[in-house]
Amino acid sequence: MAEEKVFLEEVQGIRAAVKEKEKIIADAKRQAERIVSKANADGHSIVAKAKDKAKEIEEEIIAEGRKEIEAEEKKIISKAEKQAMKIASVEISKNAVRESLKVLGVKNVAG
Repeated sequence: MAEEKVFLEEVQGIRAAVKEKEKIIADAKRQAERIVSKANADGHSIVAKAKDKAKEIEEEIIAEGRKEIEAEEKKIISKAEKQAMKIASVEISKNAVRESLKVLGVKNVAG
């Protein structure tokens, strides 16, 4: 009888240990799921922040490119205006000379 009692106590001890082990495993599993869930959320957050930063950098690059293009356009337009003014100035001078020669009565003015 004493042996059966000892055996029963040992079996109950084993059952309690198994239950404690199952509880520890279940707790560890829940904790692991929380960690994975948080890591997943953190991953999404990091990706979202990276996308935002990439968009910001892209917009800065585009803005800088536009400034460079506008500056180059201004140079080209300024150069074209100067050339147009030179051409217009020469034509005005030629016309002024022709008109002056006509007024002076010079015939056979070329042009």
